[in-house]
Amino acid sequence: MTLPAAFVLAEWARGRRLDGRFWLSLVPYIVLGVLGGIELVQLVPATLDVPPLESRLRVACRGALVLSREVLWPHPLVPVYPTWSIAHLDVPDVLAALGVVGLAVAAVALRARVPRVMVFAAGFFVTNIALVLGVV
Repeated sequence: MTLPAAFVLAEWARGRRLDGRFWLSLVPYIVLGVLGGIELVQLVPATLDVPPLESRLRVACRGALVLSREVLWPHPLVPVYPTWSIAHLDVPDVLAALGVVGLAVAAVALRARVPRVMVFAAGFFVTNIALVLGVV
């Protein structure tokens, strides 16, 4: 589902023009992504209790930082991670939110100095973890 976004990032990182012909070539991938998303939504049980957005954002911030840390230093990797409590706001949630905001501010501030390939890598990472963090 994130393949069209990856194509856009890759073309931009290579310095190519994102003209009408390029966007037209993405249509089949976008259609397949939307159809896959619709199919996945239909598989979700109607009785599923969805936590409030505030809780999902807290878990997403913590998850984004944990995944970022594991990309930079992959130790210890485990197949199943313990479940985080979303019952109340605690220090890891606040630190995670501040860390995500700090990374976003740093990315905007340094965007002119960072090579396009590094922006591509960060964008690719964020695009691919966005679906699994539970906000969408």
